[in-house]
Order: sequence, then structure tokens, then C-alpha cells
Amino acid sequence: MTAAARQGRELPAGELNGSIRALTVDGVKIGDTSVPTTRLEGVTLKVTTGRSVQIRTFKFKGDVQGEATGMVTPNLKVPRNSLMNIRVTTSFRNSWLVRLGDMKPLVESFLERGRMSLNLGGTIGRPRLRPIRGGAK
Repeated sequence: MTAAARQGRELPAGELNGSIRALTVDGVKIGDTSVPTTRLEGVTLKVTTGRSVQIRTFKFKGDVQGEATGMVTPNLKVPRNSLMNIRVTTSFRNSWLVRLGDMKPLVESFLERGRMSLNLGGTIGRPRLRPIRGGAK
């Protein structure tokens, strides 16, 4: 452990590997609109920590499937000011898209070849979500 980690100025260096099976996400709202219940058959994760949190692998499969990679630079004194730079590429099951109701056309407007690529930046307290055009592979 570095001196900065011992003093609480950075996270201890390490690695976290894990997987989750049969996860249900419910109660998410965007503005006044509720996102439908999302069922995931599996999630796998590989993260390294230290001065930053490196998201090496974050893959998910289910109603929403895809992956995320990137970095979070933690601010341990004010966690909401932790900086993010995360790229997310995802696609959706048609049955889940139908349950979006009025939000379905909006989500579909961001799809390229059935996939959506986004950059999640800003801070944890004030995230910026930007679509990446031409990023769906």
C-alpha cells in the first residue's frame, strides 16, 4: 500500500474480478419516466484500483447487453466530484424496447445497426452522457 493510500488520498492498489448471475434492476427513473424492469442473465467485471479505478471489463447480457470500459479518478474527500471517462456499447432486446413505451422512439434514434455507443464523462455528481456516432460495431 502506498503512503497516499494509507493516508486516505487514494485507493489501495488491487484488482477486483467477479461475476453476477440473474440480476434484476428495478426502480430506475429518467426524469419523470420509469425505465422498465431490466433482467440480466449475467454480469462479469474486472477492475483495478489505485490512483484511478480502471474498468478493464464490464460485460452484461440480458434485456440490455453490451460492455463498458474506462476509468474513474476518485475524489475521496468529495466522492461526487470523482471524474469519469467510460465508454459503453450496448444493444437491447426488442421485448425490452417495447416496454419503454413513449421513450422507445428516443432510444431507437440513438441506435446504429441495432447498437448504441455512449461516452459517460463528467463527474459522478454531474454525469455527461454523449452518444458516439459511428461507434457501434
